[in-house]
Amino acid sequence: MPAFSRLMDTRSEHHPVSTLSTAEGRHFDCREMAMVHRMFRREFLLAGGVVRHVAYGDTRRAHMVAAHLRLINSTLHHHHAGEDHYVWPLLERRAPSQVSVHMLRVTAQHRRVDADQAEVDVELPVWSCSATADSRDRLAAALDRLAASVIKHMDYEELHVVPVMEAHIGLVEWNQIVQVMTAGLDPSSALLVLGMSMYEGESDIIDHTIENMPPEMRGGIRGTAALAYAEHAQLIHGSATPPRSTEIGHSAAGR
Repeated sequence: MPAFSRLMDTRSEHHPVSTLSTAEGRHFDCREMAMVHRMFRREFLLAGGVVRHVAYGDTRRAHMVAAHLRLINSTLHHHHAGEDHYVWPLLERRAPSQVSVHMLRVTAQHRRVDADQAEVDVELPVWSCSATADSRDRLAAALDRLAASVIKHMDYEELHVVPVMEAHIGLVEWNQIVQVMTAGLDPSSALLVLGMSMYEGESDIIDHTIENMPPEMRGGIRGTAALAYAEHAQLIHGSATPPRSTEIGHSAAGR
């Protein structure tokens, strides 16, 4: 666990991670964050509509959709926890004049998303066990609110924070952060999450993501992950190729 130990020191005055990779002149690539953000935009913008299309009383389908919603909710929470724990303290130490105000904003946005996720968590088991019209409408409305919070936060983060990350976080240390965060994912869903994020990723960024995995996991994983998401999307969205995030209007989400 050496990488984890180093990253835990990012808030101290003399942490080893601050000396990594900048000498190589290679830094975090914003397109890696964009790939992950597109996944969240797509899945949360589609979520309300997925729920609304479940027929009254179809608890079998409701349980299937509920599992999907729990997956994207937990993945988002994990992503935000990693930013709070590793990325924000690193930026505060390296570029306080550039990010301090923005850190307050994105941290508050994370808490807003947490609150909206908590509302979904309340409504989800009620709907999945009953599939009534009232519970469906309450859950779909909660998902629409959550999607709006997620989009607002990611738009702000990409505009004000991600450029500072590109300037101040080296590639080697970013890879370490990703490795630690990835290690915390549920192994049973990690392949699907990879395929879900790859769906709108650029080829070289996908290659880099795979290169950052343990060697024993890399062989054939690109195709396997893509297939895992295609099969999942067929079940949840009714198509192995659901609309991409840029093809979904915010006003259309939830229809």
